Amino acid sequence: MKLLLLINLAITFLISFLFVLGFYRYHKDEKVKKIIYPFSSIFFAYLALFIISVLWFFDITAYTPKDFNLIYSFVLFIQTLILFRIVYLINQEKNLFYLLFAYIVTLLLAYLSSYLSLFFSLTSFFLILVLSFILIRISDSYKNAAYAGGIYACVSLILGFLLLLGFGEPFLYGTISNFFFLFFVYFFLKNICSKPLTHKESSNIIQKESNLMLFVRYFLFIIVLTNLVLISTIGIHELSHVATARIYDCESRTIVYENGNYPYSEIICDNLTGKIIISLAGVITPILLGLFLFVLGGRFIKAISFLMVGFNIIASYRDLGEMGFSQNILVITMLVGTIFLFGGIVLLIKSRMHDDSNTFSF
Repeated sequence: MKLLLLINLAITFLISFLFVLGFYRYHKDEKVKKIIYPFSSIFFAYLALFIISVLWFFDITAYTPKDFNLIYSFVLFIQTLILFRIVYLINQEKNLFYLLFAYIVTLLLAYLSSYLSLFFSLTSFFLILVLSFILIRISDSYKNAAYAGGIYACVSLILGFLLLLGFGEPFLYGTISNFFFLFFVYFFLKNICSKPLTHKESSNIIQKESNLMLFVRYFLFIIVLTNLVLISTIGIHELSHVATARIYDCESRTIVYENGNYPYSEIICDNLTGKIIISLAGVITPILLGLFLFVLGGRFIKAISFLMVGFNIIASYRDLGEMGFSQNILVITMLVGTIFLFGGIVLLIKSRMHDDSNTFSF
């Protein structure tokens, strides 16, 4: 453990040093001033991580995986918000705030989970991955940094899911993740000497892509976005169960992962008078929210609403079974949910194609 702490100390020190160096070199450059100030402010988050690692290394305070997960998730939260701001400054597209809204909602729903810190981290890595894709698309100036950010987010997501399944040690995975983040910071500062492209300037760039690359880009876009919608929908579904259960003075406990099933809430009631209402709350609430988004949203939000309803219908399989519906009804329910998912993916592709035809990247 001492060796691992020492390695992490070295990595976090280098990350902090690069932030200071970047700020010193570019803070007076009018071309990149608006970018370097928020980017360099990530320094304070990693400085805090460096200090706590020093305390653990010298046994001044005791290291615990739970404390590390909590501290690291907070560092990632600060880092993700700042990276979002930077991509927005480069892209200047207001639709990016839909992503920020989904991110914040997912973080709020993570309070239902007994893996709170880990869910915080996974959600942050998801958004960083999406931001990397956007940056690759809109700016040649930051393409190397965007690729490094994408690799960093992908590796971190894989390690995070391994932790969720009970494999590995948080501090080891955090150290590996920081190692890849170090390269991202290096490439970002290396690329920042170029003037950032605004959304208007980037719209004049015409990129010719092979069919394979186009397929890969669309595929990754859909996978990442549908996973974000899945996590948010399941969270809303379970939050509705828990909130309604508390109205009936029931005890609730969220199970994050069990035998490969969807996460679900375990409700314990002294009486069963509100059982049906508690079950229906999880089924109906996301559907109403999806309907609200469909009515008020544009092309992109309509696709999200279809995905939300589809995931919710499939996740309601257990609830409907407990309410006494027959197997035939449950099978039909699964089919309906699948149809909504398919429709959502089709709308998502059409939305992306429409955006690309106008050289609008989201």
